[in-house]
Amino acid sequence: MGIRKQLAINFISQVIYSVINLGISFFLVPHIISSLNASAYAFINLSNDFINYASLITVALNSIAGRYITLAIHKKQNKEANIYYNSVIVANIIMASVLLIPMTLFVIFMDSLINIPANLLGDVRILFIIVFTNFIISLITSVFSSTTFVTNKLYLSSIASIGSQIVRCIALLVLFSLFETNVCFVGIASFASTLVIAISNYIFTKKLLPQLKFDFKEFDLKYTFEMVKNGVWNSVSKLSGILESGLDLLLSNLFIGPVAMGIIALPRTITSIVFSLFGSMASIFNPNIMQAYAKNDFDSIKRQLFFAIKFVATISNAFIATFLVVGLEFYKLWVPTENTVFMYMLSFISMCSLTIGLPLEPVYVIHTATNKIKQPAIVCLILSTINIILVICGVNLVADETLKMVIIYGSSTILGIIKLSLYIPVYTAKIMNEKWHLLYPCILKNIFIVAITFVIGLFIKKYLFFDSWILFFTSSAILGIAFMIINFFFNFNKEEKKEFYKVIKKVTKVFN
Repeated sequence: MGIRKQLAINFISQVIYSVINLGISFFLVPHIISSLNASAYAFINLSNDFINYASLITVALNSIAGRYITLAIHKKQNKEANIYYNSVIVANIIMASVLLIPMTLFVIFMDSLINIPANLLGDVRILFIIVFTNFIISLITSVFSSTTFVTNKLYLSSIASIGSQIVRCIALLVLFSLFETNVCFVGIASFASTLVIAISNYIFTKKLLPQLKFDFKEFDLKYTFEMVKNGVWNSVSKLSGILESGLDLLLSNLFIGPVAMGIIALPRTITSIVFSLFGSMASIFNPNIMQAYAKNDFDSIKRQLFFAIKFVATISNAFIATFLVVGLEFYKLWVPTENTVFMYMLSFISMCSLTIGLPLEPVYVIHTATNKIKQPAIVCLILSTINIILVICGVNLVADETLKMVIIYGSSTILGIIKLSLYIPVYTAKIMNEKWHLLYPCILKNIFIVAITFVIGLFIKKYLFFDSWILFFTSSAILGIAFMIINFFFNFNKEEKKEFYKVIKKVTKVFN
């Protein structure tokens, strides 16, 4: 299968998956808020945050495993690939067993550790039990997910994800239709979804990489330590991410209360969905870049990286500008009983960082491919540590709860902009042996385009209507398409436009 067709299929699959995921959140959030309240919904996000905390232990191995297996397979070193494969499986089983202990203790004593309304305690406890069990299964089966990356058939992974989301939808519909609203239903549906993913990835591994076979005797502690040693900096990066923005719900819960946590959870849900959507979009280029690195084809790496950045920017810039224009109307329709103006303000803050960050998502595969992840991990840890110190000091110095929420939510954006604008571009250029300003023309162009299209959007908005969901989506689509066309002509040069047309042509052929 040609590169363009692979990109087209992978892109279509990722978009469908993201749309389904967005649709679930779109309908689920208002239902839970109307039946319970915003703080009840926030506990769903908080349970996922605790999974992120637990993954600090596991990410060192699992974030780097795909790289080692990929390079071994493409270098025809099947025995080496098999040792890496088995070492990851056995190590994950050991880590899962160890993590069960603190998870169990947390569930038992959770009401003493975080603020939980008495009427929600039982439901929240069941939710955490299900979410933790879900994590254990995902951890043990995680190595199977690298198969589609190794073989550059990410569309299969996305198809499995689409199937899992359909199962999740069905489970949610059945549970919320037959029983009284309960936050643990979301955990049950996610558990069913995880089983579909795990089974699908196992089947893909058997079909696509039959040379990889589980054999406990193939476990090699030396290979495990090799991966952990090189992947430990991914754990540091993960810790940085948690300190930067992954503690906002927990800090809101501890320093202000469950109500404040519920207010922050909603704009953060939007940010998380957007980040996940465009992170997935950027990932479709990773296998080709990784393969080019395995072949030492550095011209191809640079060409593909710039195309990936511009491809993601063309869509993300249009989305961000559209949301900045219509975000307030969105919140008024989505959660009309909440403080929509304040939520829009928090989202506006996030979008400033995403304007720089989303188009740069493709550069991180360069760090992984070259195994140059130590320095950015240290820098990010320093910045995120500064962030958490500033937040804790800030919330203890001010009395106003609204200002406390702004400090918790907004400080990470400021430091994130510093990291994305002053460090990541320079470091990426350095490890590519290019001039330090390699990526700055793209960054500055994207900021300019978002600013210009935002101003244009404010003018066009006067002639559009947002009184219902139909009118909202119609008006948003008009803005989004117009902004995307502007981005397309500003971002791509003549040759890249031809390449883009070829990818789109492949997309249309997939549907035919």
